[in-house]
Amino acid sequence: MPFILFHDLFPDIAERENRTITVLPDSGFELPAAEYSFLEMYCDEPGCDCRRVFFYVMSSLSEKLEAVVTYGWESPSFYAAWVSEEDPFTVAELKGPSLNVGSPQSKHAPAILELVRNVLLRDVSYIERLKRHYKMFRNKIDGPKRDGEDVSTQINFECRKCGDIFDYDVGNVSVSEETGRPHFENEIHCPKCGRCSIDDVLLTELGQSQLTAATLAVDLDDTFYFEDEVLGCGDSEGECQGCEEFHRLNDLGLCNECSGKLDRDLIRKRDWDYSVSAFGVPPAEREKLRQKVIMQYGDGPELITPPSVGAGSTGKKKKKRVRKRRQGKSKR
Repeated sequence: MPFILFHDLFPDIAERENRTITVLPDSGFELPAAEYSFLEMYCDEPGCDCRRVFFYVMSSLSEKLEAVVTYGWESPSFYAAWVSEEDPFTVAELKGPSLNVGSPQSKHAPAILELVRNVLLRDVSYIERLKRHYKMFRNKIDGPKRDGEDVSTQINFECRKCGDIFDYDVGNVSVSEETGRPHFENEIHCPKCGRCSIDDVLLTELGQSQLTAATLAVDLDDTFYFEDEVLGCGDSEGECQGCEEFHRLNDLGLCNECSGKLDRDLIRKRDWDYSVSAFGVPPAEREKLRQKVIMQYGDGPELITPPSVGAGSTGKKKKKRVRKRRQGKSKR
């Protein structure tokens, strides 16, 4: 079962989407302060469907391989059936996360494994990214699924009735040209309420990204706003410049939700060069992306204030907050 770097097949996407965690002094992890890059590797054996990733972990301090960590996102029963093996130790090794037996591991490998468990894999959006990369990789090796073959599409929903948030495999996804509404091959079932119609559920932020990726004919970046994790750094949280609530912030001083609104506003305005989601999308597909955004979220601005409105004290107030936050960062 040979594994090769995702970067070898998709260098541009890997450069943008491979995760790096910056460990600062006194972060609580028994690791030297450095940047740790998690390079993804997938199996290139034709026909294999192991649904696992190997993290090839490099340190900016040593500039060497520090650990090889394996991880599988499916349930233990999947891996037990995949290898026809009921031994719980074998299944646990396959699912992981675990240090790969037979790969070179440094003295820091156990601490890196804890970093994977407690930081990297707690990001649900990042796990969805891994699944997307795996699907892209397998399509490159085996070719895309043909008509008539089973297709699995996980969408994250919120039930309007009970408020429960859940993932569900909706199968093939299509969009009605007449109504603009998505059509799912499989009926939606809430774990608490049972069968639901599409009007009984809401798409979460994650579900919106998943639906966009499923309905567009091109591979788009997922709307991830925290590309890198920084440990031991207290200035990554504060008052969002969009909603003025306390959240974890990106470099623009925006929370996850407001970052999504800004990105959609940029797409509506056709500011392709500044949109995260439009990055790497072929020019011929950009208008299609814009129509998808308008179809799902409307054509009105969500965050960017039109020039004729809001040119007064609000803008000055926000500039002052940004300046104050930047001054706080420099003091640390």
